[in-house]
Amino acid sequence: MLEKKKNKVNRKQAKALKIANKDYEAEEVDLGSSSCLLVCNAGLMTGASRESLLEKLASYGSIERIVLIPGKSFSFVVYSEKSQAQKAVENINSLEGENEIILVTINKVPVTSEENYSMEYPPGCYLYPNFINQNYEKQLLDFFLGEFQDVDEKETLKNRQVKHYGFEFNYTTNDIDADVPLEEGIPEICHDLFNRLVHKESQSNIRSL
Repeated sequence: MLEKKKNKVNRKQAKALKIANKDYEAEEVDLGSSSCLLVCNAGLMTGASRESLLEKLASYGSIERIVLIPGKSFSFVVYSEKSQAQKAVENINSLEGENEIILVTINKVPVTSEENYSMEYPPGCYLYPNFINQNYEKQLLDFFLGEFQDVDEKETLKNRQVKHYGFEFNYTTNDIDADVPLEEGIPEICHDLFNRLVHKESQSNIRSL
């Protein structure tokens, strides 16, 4: 079992190193010879964040930099001391069970920090800052939190609760049954939100799909 886990870890390390080397000239070096680490299986593509990485790695020493790059399933971490990076690798990679993160000591991290990477949104996706004010936001939150108190058990999924309006969503087909509308329509509190969306769509000349 330990040999199987070791092989799995080695495969993840090799895969991440190959991409990091090609894109950023990062190379594996001897343990304890560098303060730079490659986090092989935690990046923006896997849902990692600065906070989640700090939570797992800060106990091993002072972290100077964390680099998370859009579109990548790995990230980079730099400790203040080489000994701290070594301690992190030795402790994290030896954990029993499924490794949440896998580390490799590398020669360097990308010169450009994560703050300088421009976040590109998928085609058709737009971000409108302050689309609604705080008062309306609170009204929406209060309304839906109240609705969730009466959510049917069948509408409770593994990691979240759901509430359907207009039509029932079928998680088997990943679609709605348009021929069977629900008695409960769209809540009135959402009407203003929809009007704003329609107005924005018209302004931006966004075509609905």
